[in-house]
Amino acid sequence: MIIVLVEGNGDARSLPVLFSKSKGTNFEIECVDMKGKSNIIRKDDGFEKTILRKNDLGNSEFALLLDGDVMEPYKSLVEEKDDMTARAANLSQEKNISVRVFWAIREYESWLVGGLRSGDRFCGLTKAIKGPPGDTEAAPIDPKEWIKSHRTDNRYDPDIQVCLTQRIDIGLAKQRNSSLRKIIDEL
Repeated sequence: MIIVLVEGNGDARSLPVLFSKSKGTNFEIECVDMKGKSNIIRKDDGFEKTILRKNDLGNSEFALLLDGDVMEPYKSLVEEKDDMTARAANLSQEKNISVRVFWAIREYESWLVGGLRSGDRFCGLTKAIKGPPGDTEAAPIDPKEWIKSHRTDNRYDPDIQVCLTQRIDIGLAKQRNSSLRKIIDEL
């Protein structure tokens, strides 16, 4: 079983659905809601403590899923990627476990937008969707806002994230977002 540390409740509920769609129901994944990216990347009390607790319970394969936004203490995504990858590699070597880091570029919702087709009308999508761009890592700039703007009630929450994950075209989403392809191919 792979333990994946994620930023929030929507990711924790949606990622198993996404992997079930792409890899089948035999793929075992457990998501840990870290209640915010800051709780994962924190230097002295971040993902390492959670992984060590889960390792004490017998788990040895871990992944982190982070949105492609940048938070303190990092100044750029490159700096965040370099440091988080190094921290994961250090923990992997120190404890003889697997810890891999993945980024959803721009964010998990970019994957959802990438799996939509022109005219889709599910999960409250009732405003005309002309189709997302071919590369959802480049646009829309704010995928959550894009989704909200295409819903009748202009709302977004973890339930919508789960619903969209269940309904999107996963093949199309992988074509439009290389960070989604990467996590599916490498986990």
